[in-house]
Amino acid sequence: MPGTANTCTNPKRLPALRGFVQHRPNRQRGGSPIRERLALRRLQVGKDPVLSVNAAGSYQSLSVRNGFGNLADARLLSGGVYLNFP
Repeated sequence: MPGTANTCTNPKRLPALRGFVQHRPNRQRGGSPIRERLALRRLQVGKDPVLSVNAAGSYQSLSVRNGFGNLADARLLSGGVYLNFP
């Protein structure tokens, strides 16, 4: 269509960067992944407290338009804590 140049949300086709980190400080160390999975199932039954801390982020340069119609960066940062006492 004529007159619609650079109207897409990401005109420069810049890649997005994303990341996720999760940490469980009271997880049992050592052993095989199968043993760890079984230990996690025991934790979910309710014998031991479960603590999980996570953080996630996302960034993409010049990918959205703000209220004035100018290109702006898209940024997102989130975090979470899960705590379960039996």
